[in-house]
Amino acid sequence: MDTKELLEELCKNLEKQINFLQAGNYKKVEFFSGLRPHTFLPSQMTVGTIRDERNEMMHVVEISIDEKVVFSESYIPRKSEDLKTIEGFMLTRILRNVFNYGVLASKQAIENR
Repeated sequence: MDTKELLEELCKNLEKQINFLQAGNYKKVEFFSGLRPHTFLPSQMTVGTIRDERNEMMHVVEISIDEKVVFSESYIPRKSEDLKTIEGFMLTRILRNVFNYGVLASKQAIENR
């Protein structure tokens, strides 16, 4: 199982768990990994190189609950960069963020008991 399949499976499991715990209040957990126009997140993106070297599309990886983005990573690749490599890099970054946040939140919950 690669990272993308793992994240998809984890999101499906999270959706089932949330909906089991909150009976009657259905939540939708979505995972997205793909290309969007580079203007999609203009306030959050800065391009440090000449625009000609970049694609018009950016790669975005997101996890959202009820259409509210909880975790997001994005990158505008250079035209010479391989999109599969970029996707792997972005998936690793989002997985690392989810893991770090989850472990730190659990640690804080334990300390607050």
